[in-house]
Amino acid sequence: MLDFFRLMVPVTLLRRGPERIPYSQSLLVMGIALCTLLTITAASMAERPVGMAVLTFAALATFYAGAILFLLTLYGLRNRALQTLTAAFGVGVVFGVVELFLLFMAGSGVDEGLIAVAALALQLWAILVDGFIISGALNISLSLGCLLSFSILLPQVALITAIGGGGGA
Repeated sequence: MLDFFRLMVPVTLLRRGPERIPYSQSLLVMGIALCTLLTITAASMAERPVGMAVLTFAALATFYAGAILFLLTLYGLRNRALQTLTAAFGVGVVFGVVELFLLFMAGSGVDEGLIAVAALALQLWAILVDGFIISGALNISLSLGCLLSFSILLPQVALITAIGGGGGA
């Protein structure tokens, strides 16, 4: 487990691109499983229905994976899909752990305004990291990668609203 975080934290800190993530299906499955576990934990901590949180996560993960596969196919780089998705779900785990920490802090009486600012900063950093992953996978500029990341995020927000659930990790 520690090795998983040793691989993903440098991506989260923009020090290692998706091309340096091992080509491993089991690593991708581990990332998805850990994201699911974090989603369940976050839903429990926030006293949201776990089933709805898992359904929302599954829909968001499917949409995200489809968008990434579409972009990689469009650029003729589909062979990078496994590493790109592993990096994306791996950093999702790192962000999920930070989100759990924020939920814990919110439950322990820390100022809600401070938690909201931290959550916003976390979301902005997540867009930047996702843009970094996309730019590395597609060999494009970071700014275009961030634009694509944001373009993927907007329909995900609409999907959360349509489902009526809160995502989680």
